[in-house]
Amino acid sequence: MARTTKASSDIVDFDVHQEPLFTEDGHKVGALGMMRRDTPNNPILLGTCTEQYGVVKNADLIEMVESNLANHPLLKKYESKKFVVKNGARFYGRYDFPEFTTQLKPVGQRAKGDILGLRLTVNNSYDRSCRASLSLGFLRLVCENGMTSLSKEFGMSKRHTLAVNLDFVADALARAVKNMDVSAHVFNRLAEKALSDEQGLSLLSKLKDKKYISGSVRRGIEAVWLNPEFEEDKPRNLYNLYNATTQYLTRYVTKDRYEHSEKVSLRLLKIFSGKTRDEDLLQLVA
Repeated sequence: MARTTKASSDIVDFDVHQEPLFTEDGHKVGALGMMRRDTPNNPILLGTCTEQYGVVKNADLIEMVESNLANHPLLKKYESKKFVVKNGARFYGRYDFPEFTTQLKPVGQRAKGDILGLRLTVNNSYDRSCRASLSLGFLRLVCENGMTSLSKEFGMSKRHTLAVNLDFVADALARAVKNMDVSAHVFNRLAEKALSDEQGLSLLSKLKDKKYISGSVRRGIEAVWLNPEFEEDKPRNLYNLYNATTQYLTRYVTKDRYEHSEKVSLRLLKIFSGKTRDEDLLQLVA
């Protein structure tokens, strides 16, 4: 599958200016450019907007998130990683809370439940590709794989305007915490769906044939699926096939292709959960 984003950078706090755009003959085109100028000899156009568009700066969003975390009784202790992609057009702040956990129930051959820590991802953009938002995810503690969820993003309910504010952050954090256990229940349902090694391979081949994953990603997941590194992954079910997916993505894809890794993880979680209209795939995950 072709690369869709450039390598990420951990330089996230830079000024973005709205500047008028002109035609070659000097006439205004009626739009503003979102211009990054912290590299004076190489200004970067990140996107375009109108005069009514209110810019949410990465630094302001980070400050709002972390000030709310500091005041939250359950979320004060965390590990974070912040980075941008596409020359800074899109920002991600990933916050892991390994001590704020939910435990999956024992299912089938699994003698004990898996333990998941809370992961929250903050997202912002200067190219108008997404709103400022916060999404719920999980950190599998046995192997530190990042796992997505099927919960919708908690974000600004209004379009960016000059009056935009970040008051949504406190409510978004509260709703994410409230939804953690419910969102994690999908993994118990996956663990109830037994698979043989061959059925897992057949499903991955079908996903590759239908272009949901590339050949290299399929081979990477297959290698983990057939040779589970952790005792918790030896039972054969859809949950552990998803774990093979996240383990491969976390170790070999996320660092250089974060957005692609997240898209694949969410796409496969939806399919494994039966949230697809593809009848062939529905039969394989039923």
